[in-house]
Amino acid sequence: MEYLHSLTGLEAYALICFLVFVEEAGVPLPFLPGDVILLAAGYLAAIGVASLWLFLPVLYLSAVAGALLCYTFSRNVGRPLVLRLAGLLRLSPTRLMAAERWMLRAGGRAIALARVLPGTRINASFAAGGLRLPLRSFIPGVLASTPVWLLTFLLLGYSLGDRVTPLLPWFDKVVLALLAGATVAGAVLWRRRSTRRPAAVQLAA
Repeated sequence: MEYLHSLTGLEAYALICFLVFVEEAGVPLPFLPGDVILLAAGYLAAIGVASLWLFLPVLYLSAVAGALLCYTFSRNVGRPLVLRLAGLLRLSPTRLMAAERWMLRAGGRAIALARVLPGTRINASFAAGGLRLPLRSFIPGVLASTPVWLLTFLLLGYSLGDRVTPLLPWFDKVVLALLAGATVAGAVLWRRRSTRRPAAVQLAA
């Protein structure tokens, strides 16, 4: 996050919009969720690197485009494959199925609400596509809910402003610690699975 200070205005717009688009498209960013990205955008506007009022339209377009890509992907590959990919995409199957049940009852209104509640924004796009919710129901929900999400976190980051600057190095250290922990945990799990397989083969023989 200390890297933010070295960004120019154009770099800031390009990076933040790209990250928002990628997450909305369904690609997991486990250590940099969309809410944090928007906080960073508000912070950049507060310290004068970028304009808050220019961030709003470009982020709006990025978020809507990403959500449409996520919806199109899940609609074309189908619900069964989305459920099988849930772990890889860091989706919660329980939340995904809950979102599907909700949409079957409420339709497009569920999209608008789900996209402003914590932890359900991306699930809503996958669920809508998997259920083949009509585009005429999906788009209005996205268009109406996206400004609420954007303004909430952009203005929060803007209001905090330069007061969070001393905390940025600590954020980077926490992210590095989490990455290291995830790497170690993954290596341990892989090691356990690799040692179990020969034992299973011997038992079968």
